[in-house]
Amino acid sequence: MRKAGMENIKKLLAVWGAAAVFFLGGIEAGAAGMGKLGMVSSETTVRKGQETEFRISLEAYEGISRGINAFMGTLVYDTEVFQTVSQEDFAVLNSWENLYYNPDNGKFVLIKRAGSFGGEETFLVKLTAKETIPAGEVSVTVKDASVSEGSADLFPAEASVRLEAVPEETDASTGGSDNGDKENSGSSQDNGDKGDSGSSWDNGENENGGSNAFHLTNSAHTGDSTRVLSYLALALAAAAALAAAAWMAVRKKGKGYAGYEKLPAVAAGVITAGLTAALLCGNIYAAGNKGELNGDGQTDYQDAALLKKHLTGLELLSGKEYEKADLNSDGALTITDLSLLVYKIEEAASLSGIELKNVTENRLYYRNEAGNTEEIQVLDITAGLPENTENYYAVIEMEGLPDLYAGIRGFRQDPDTGILRAVLDQEDLVFYHPDGTKEEEYAFPLAWRDEDGDHTLVASARELFQKMAANPGEHYELTEDLDASGISDAAAAVAGAFTGELDGNGYRILNLKTSLFDTLNQARVHDLVIERAAVTAQRRGILANAVNNQTVIERVFVVDSSISNGVDGLGAFTGELNNSVIRESASIDVSVKGLVAAGGIAGKTAGSDTVIENCYVTGKVQGTYEHWNLGSRVGGITGWHGGGTIRQCFTQVRLIAPARKGNGGLIGGPNTGSPRIKNCLSMSTGAGYRIAGFAVLDNAENVYEYRGSDSMTNVTEANREQIKETDRINDRA
Repeated sequence: MRKAGMENIKKLLAVWGAAAVFFLGGIEAGAAGMGKLGMVSSETTVRKGQETEFRISLEAYEGISRGINAFMGTLVYDTEVFQTVSQEDFAVLNSWENLYYNPDNGKFVLIKRAGSFGGEETFLVKLTAKETIPAGEVSVTVKDASVSEGSADLFPAEASVRLEAVPEETDASTGGSDNGDKENSGSSQDNGDKGDSGSSWDNGENENGGSNAFHLTNSAHTGDSTRVLSYLALALAAAAALAAAAWMAVRKKGKGYAGYEKLPAVAAGVITAGLTAALLCGNIYAAGNKGELNGDGQTDYQDAALLKKHLTGLELLSGKEYEKADLNSDGALTITDLSLLVYKIEEAASLSGIELKNVTENRLYYRNEAGNTEEIQVLDITAGLPENTENYYAVIEMEGLPDLYAGIRGFRQDPDTGILRAVLDQEDLVFYHPDGTKEEEYAFPLAWRDEDGDHTLVASARELFQKMAANPGEHYELTEDLDASGISDAAAAVAGAFTGELDGNGYRILNLKTSLFDTLNQARVHDLVIERAAVTAQRRGILANAVNNQTVIERVFVVDSSISNGVDGLGAFTGELNNSVIRESASIDVSVKGLVAAGGIAGKTAGSDTVIENCYVTGKVQGTYEHWNLGSRVGGITGWHGGGTIRQCFTQVRLIAPARKGNGGLIGGPNTGSPRIKNCLSMSTGAGYRIAGFAVLDNAENVYEYRGSDSMTNVTEANREQIKETDRINDRA
């Protein structure tokens, strides 16, 4: 019996030894996720004053269980070629946020609250070339990178992009030969030049032939195993002492004592309790009451900001704050400590609430007096919003989580957009938006019926585009942001001519890879944001290839988007604007790159009824082909202003072209005539003239150019009354 008891003790010790190894070594094993660090650039060459965009991504995860939520590294670039990078040159992507950058050492750090499980872009940085640059190859590199999901530091090998620095503009054509370009029409046949879509260095191998996969080094900080082992040893010693004392006490009483035969079991229990306490103490010690760094008694993102400043060298922690920031108790502050802090903040915020995230479907039901239940497809509010909500309830379906059944607190309708929503009657609820932000209420949109008819909902971008193509003359509304990343670029998202109305209600269409519309004809599009579009197919505009016949576009914004190909006549909004209106709209931080006749809003305008008013453009516009007589015809508003009026507009774009001829801060062409431009300001710079690419401003009225621009002036003795130079941009006197 005694032998069997000792065998049980040995087995228990073996089990707990394995458990200790699991707890102490599980962090190492769990951190073995693999991935790559990627970088792509918007250009392959660098010219003076040129802005180049670099996008950094984390790719190809393996074995990630909680999600990468913290990322840091060092940005390295050639200071002889590029201007000093600042915090304002960075922009976060895909719900990554709170990026901190130290210009003194190039270190950056950022987080993603919900964690990242798949390959995605994390941030972009814009580098601007100096006005004088040396020739040769230059590179931009992210090195010393580390990421974490709270288990251990993972180290991606450095990623780099190489570009060719061209110190002076040349007259060589980059777009092909002159293919039927007519002198007065501003048009040229598409010669098939697809343009430069950017470059990326092969991230599969680094310069030394190694893979750019994440690798866990021997110096990865995963927690102080020595400290935990010391707690384990102390607890084991205490357990052994207790077991020995119990053994001696029972032996003194002799074999006849009732508890004698139970002695091995008692000893095993004591040892088990001791080991359990040891493991718990070790884990409690590692987590501890840490993370509160600024003395306000709360552990929140203000504390995370202090840790990020420390990691980038902006503001170092010391003393007790350093110890509190060392969440894994390994004596060093690394990206894993930041990851653990983010998870601690997020978990504390959601402990007391019901989590609602990754919602896939909302369904509204009504139970009538007879006890029958029906699903409400369209809520009739002709007589007003329902006041008694007792018999309504909702079923919320979520990806990877059980369905939530909840009552309805009430219905509300937005006075501006008219959108109707049902509000869940659920206390302690935490709703996670797709971008990672949270709120303590959930209200979902409903289709409704009123005196104007039925107002239907759109579940996805694909569904919306298919409906618009099938019934192009109808009225459509957005009720939420739509992700269009799954839409093919083989054709426009909405094929054919759209003649109806699209009311964006201020919502966004994200990640387009093609034109939203093929053609707008007597249509109306308003209150819409198109964001993060990247069109490289042979399209002529991000909003539409062509806008014709009294179409009205109002309060539409194209943001952080690009279009790049070899087409003649393309713009951020459209390639052709014919007898139509674009007003109170903007192209914000856009990149437009085409063969010739490229514009920040329209490639070309035509027709006396065409109006572009109260609009502005920021970003860059580039033409790759130089006609011997007409140049590239690149313009901040339009590449070729063939008809209509531009008024109350502002541009701050960088003009890029093989030569200055034919390019202007507001318009490129025409090369003859007197196009109508009124009450506008150009602060554009680069390869062109400050306002127009040719001397055609006789009918311009009250048009200003910025004196600080490096472009050529359009002011002459003949037009000095209507064309003026200014640097008093902020002077309200």
